[in-house]
Amino acid sequence: SQHQWGIAFDFYRADGKGAYNEDGDFFGRAATIAKNLGLAWGGDWKSIVDKPHVYLPDWGSGTGILKQKYGTFEAFKKTWPKMDVAILKKLRAAYAG
Repeated sequence: SQHQWGIAFDFYRADGKGAYNEDGDFFGRAATIAKNLGLAWGGDWKSIVDKPHVYLPDWGSGTGILKQKYGTFEAFKKTWPKMDVAILKKLRAAYAG
């Protein structure tokens, strides 16, 4: 799956109204933010619409391109840039409150 290849994640509602409650166009609003960040949304799929799913669009809506190009997740992961530890610390501090 896209999740196992590290190019997708699912999200849910954490405000006590039910994890997958669509009131107030919750998933549509979240999708707008995701798309503005350059991600693609499973809610746009024509079959098996997956509203809580966002992914990196460069690899298509599945894993075929990744498997063809890299063969395994481990080979794909070796292409990822190393994160700067200082940047990670700043991100953690910013989200810690």
